Amino acid sequence: MPTAQKRAAQAAVMAALALVLIAPPARAHAYIESSTPADGARLDTAPAEVRITYTEPIETRVTRLTLLDERGRPVAGTEQVSDGDMALILKLPPLPPGRYTVKSNTLGKDGHPTEETIQFVVGRSQGPEAQTLPPSAPSGDASEAYRAIRRIRIFGMAGIIVAAALVGVPALRTVRKRREHGEG
Repeated sequence: MPTAQKRAAQAAVMAALALVLIAPPARAHAYIESSTPADGARLDTAPAEVRITYTEPIETRVTRLTLLDERGRPVAGTEQVSDGDMALILKLPPLPPGRYTVKSNTLGKDGHPTEETIQFVVGRSQGPEAQTLPPSAPSGDASEAYRAIRRIRIFGMAGIIVAAALVGVPALRTVRKRREHGEG
Protein backbone atom coordinates (compact mmCIF):
# COMPACT_ATOMS: atom_id res chain seq x y z
CA MET A 1 0.00 0.00 0.00
CA PRO A 2 1.46 3.40 -0.86
CA THR A 3 2.39 5.48 2.15
CA ALA A 4 -0.29 8.15 1.48
CA GLN A 5 -3.06 5.53 1.36
CA LYS A 6 -1.74 3.85 4.48
CA ARG A 7 -1.71 7.16 6.34
CA ALA A 8 -5.24 7.94 5.14
CA ALA A 9 -6.50 4.57 6.36
CA GLN A 10 -4.79 5.01 9.72
CA ALA A 11 -6.19 8.53 10.03
CA ALA A 12 -9.71 7.26 9.30
CA VAL A 13 -9.40 4.56 11.94
CA MET A 14 -8.00 7.02 14.49
CA ALA A 15 -10.76 9.57 13.76
CA ALA A 16 -13.45 6.92 14.20
CA LEU A 17 -11.93 5.75 17.47
CA ALA A 18 -11.59 9.33 18.67
CA LEU A 19 -15.30 9.89 18.08
CA VAL A 20 -16.18 6.90 20.21
CA LEU A 21 -13.57 7.27 22.94
CA ILE A 22 -13.23 10.98 23.57
CA ALA A 23 -16.58 12.43 22.56
CA PRO A 24 -18.34 13.89 25.60
CA PRO A 25 -21.47 12.03 26.64
CA ALA A 26 -24.66 13.52 25.27
CA ARG A 27 -26.83 15.23 27.82
CA ALA A 28 -30.37 16.42 27.75
CA HIS A 29 -31.51 19.82 28.87
CA ALA A 30 -32.60 20.20 32.50
CA TYR A 31 -36.40 20.38 32.60
CA ILE A 32 -38.79 20.44 35.53
CA GLU A 33 -39.50 16.82 36.43
CA SER A 34 -41.80 17.49 39.37
CA SER A 35 -42.90 20.21 41.74
CA THR A 36 -44.55 20.57 45.13
CA PRO A 37 -47.14 21.94 44.90
CA ALA A 38 -47.83 20.25 41.59
CA ASP A 39 -48.35 22.31 38.46
CA GLY A 40 -52.03 23.29 38.30
CA ALA A 41 -52.70 22.59 42.01
CA ARG A 42 -55.54 24.27 43.91
CA LEU A 43 -54.64 24.79 47.54
CA ASP A 44 -56.88 25.82 50.44
CA THR A 45 -53.91 27.34 52.26
CA ALA A 46 -50.72 28.87 50.97
CA PRO A 47 -47.64 26.63 50.90
CA ALA A 48 -44.57 27.61 52.91
CA GLU A 49 -42.33 26.66 50.00
CA VAL A 50 -42.21 25.44 46.42
CA ARG A 51 -39.87 22.55 45.65
CA ILE A 52 -38.81 21.91 42.05
CA THR A 53 -36.89 18.81 40.98
CA TYR A 54 -35.17 18.73 37.57
CA THR A 55 -34.48 15.93 35.10
CA GLU A 56 -30.75 16.71 34.93
CA PRO A 57 -28.19 18.36 37.24
CA ILE A 58 -28.43 22.16 37.23
CA GLU A 59 -26.12 25.06 37.98
CA THR A 60 -27.72 26.00 41.30
CA ARG A 61 -25.82 29.27 41.59
CA VAL A 62 -27.20 30.51 38.29
CA THR A 63 -30.68 28.96 38.07
CA ARG A 64 -33.37 31.31 39.36
CA LEU A 65 -36.89 30.71 40.60
CA THR A 66 -39.21 33.72 40.62
CA LEU A 67 -42.68 33.78 42.18
CA LEU A 68 -45.14 35.94 40.24
CA ASP A 69 -48.59 37.06 41.39
CA GLU A 70 -51.67 36.87 39.16
CA ARG A 71 -50.72 40.19 37.54
CA GLY A 72 -47.27 38.87 36.64
CA ARG A 73 -45.42 40.92 39.25
CA PRO A 74 -42.61 39.38 41.33
CA VAL A 75 -43.63 38.56 44.91
CA ALA A 76 -41.24 40.02 47.50
CA GLY A 77 -39.88 38.05 50.42
CA THR A 78 -38.98 34.77 48.72
CA GLU A 79 -35.72 32.93 49.44
CA GLN A 80 -34.18 30.31 47.14
CA VAL A 81 -32.08 27.42 48.45
CA SER A 82 -30.66 24.42 46.66
CA ASP A 83 -31.14 20.80 47.63
CA GLY A 84 -28.30 19.02 45.84
CA ASP A 85 -27.71 19.69 42.16
CA MET A 86 -31.12 18.57 40.90
CA ALA A 87 -33.60 20.44 43.14
CA LEU A 88 -34.37 23.97 44.29
CA ILE A 89 -36.63 25.18 47.08
CA LEU A 90 -38.27 28.59 47.01
CA LYS A 91 -39.27 29.60 50.55
CA LEU A 92 -42.38 31.76 50.44
CA PRO A 93 -43.76 34.60 52.54
CA PRO A 94 -47.41 34.37 53.64
CA LEU A 95 -49.47 34.51 50.44
CA PRO A 96 -52.97 35.94 50.05
CA PRO A 97 -55.50 34.01 47.96
CA GLY A 98 -54.85 34.14 44.23
CA ARG A 99 -53.13 32.56 41.28
CA TYR A 100 -49.33 32.23 41.38
CA THR A 101 -46.72 31.34 38.80
CA VAL A 102 -43.23 30.08 39.56
CA LYS A 103 -40.88 30.91 36.72
CA SER A 104 -37.77 28.74 36.43
CA ASN A 105 -34.84 30.15 34.45
CA THR A 106 -32.59 27.11 34.48
CA LEU A 107 -29.02 26.51 33.42
CA GLY A 108 -28.23 22.82 33.19
CA LYS A 109 -24.77 21.46 33.98
CA ASP A 110 -24.63 20.74 30.23
CA GLY A 111 -24.61 24.51 29.65
CA HIS A 112 -28.07 24.67 28.07
CA PRO A 113 -30.65 27.13 29.42
CA THR A 114 -34.36 26.35 29.72
CA GLU A 115 -37.31 28.42 30.88
CA GLU A 116 -40.48 26.89 32.28
CA THR A 117 -43.31 27.78 34.62
CA ILE A 118 -45.61 26.05 37.04
CA GLN A 119 -48.83 27.53 38.42
CA PHE A 120 -50.94 27.04 41.50
CA VAL A 121 -53.96 28.72 43.09
CA VAL A 122 -54.30 29.57 46.78
CA GLY A 123 -57.75 29.92 48.33
CA ARG A 124 -61.25 29.78 46.94
CA SER A 125 -61.20 32.55 44.38
CA GLN A 126 -64.38 33.63 42.57
CA GLY A 127 -62.62 34.97 39.44
CA PRO A 128 -61.43 33.21 36.31
CA GLU A 129 -58.54 31.74 38.28
CA ALA A 130 -61.07 29.59 40.17
CA GLN A 131 -61.17 27.24 37.20
CA THR A 132 -58.94 24.20 37.26
CA LEU A 133 -55.55 25.22 36.00
CA PRO A 134 -54.10 23.37 33.03
CA PRO A 135 -50.43 22.45 33.29
CA SER A 136 -48.56 25.61 32.32
CA ALA A 137 -45.29 24.15 31.13
CA PRO A 138 -43.91 21.05 29.50
CA SER A 139 -43.11 19.79 33.00
CA GLY A 140 -46.16 17.54 32.89
CA ASP A 141 -44.59 15.74 29.97
CA ALA A 142 -41.02 16.08 31.24
CA SER A 143 -40.62 12.45 32.27
CA GLU A 144 -41.75 11.22 28.86
CA ALA A 145 -39.59 13.81 27.12
CA TYR A 146 -36.67 12.79 29.31
CA ARG A 147 -37.15 9.11 28.40
CA ALA A 148 -37.31 10.04 24.71
CA ILE A 149 -34.09 12.03 25.01
CA ARG A 150 -32.40 9.07 26.71
CA ARG A 151 -33.47 6.81 23.83
CA ILE A 152 -32.05 9.32 21.36
CA ARG A 153 -28.77 9.37 23.31
CA ILE A 154 -28.52 5.58 23.21
CA PHE A 155 -29.27 5.42 19.48
CA GLY A 156 -26.86 8.32 18.87
CA MET A 157 -24.01 6.53 20.63
CA ALA A 158 -24.86 3.32 18.78
CA GLY A 159 -24.77 5.30 15.53
CA ILE A 160 -21.29 6.61 16.34
CA ILE A 161 -20.07 3.09 17.09
CA VAL A 162 -21.58 1.76 13.84
CA ALA A 163 -20.04 4.64 11.86
CA ALA A 164 -16.66 3.95 13.44
CA ALA A 165 -16.97 0.27 12.53
CA LEU A 166 -18.05 1.08 8.97
CA VAL A 167 -15.02 3.32 8.49
CA GLY A 168 -12.48 1.47 10.62
CA VAL A 169 -13.08 -2.20 9.78
CA PRO A 170 -12.70 -1.85 5.97
CA ALA A 171 -9.62 0.34 6.47
CA LEU A 172 -8.04 -2.26 8.76
CA ARG A 173 -8.86 -5.07 6.30
CA THR A 174 -7.25 -3.12 3.46
CA VAL A 175 -4.12 -2.51 5.51
CA ARG A 176 -3.96 -6.21 6.52
CA LYS A 177 -4.40 -7.45 2.94
CA ARG A 178 -1.71 -5.11 1.66
CA ARG A 179 0.68 -6.30 4.36
CA GLU A 180 -0.03 -9.94 3.56
CA HIS A 181 0.82 -9.30 -0.10
CA GLY A 182 3.99 -7.45 0.84
CA GLU A 183 2.80 -4.05 -0.28
CA GLY A 184 3.14 -2.25 3.04
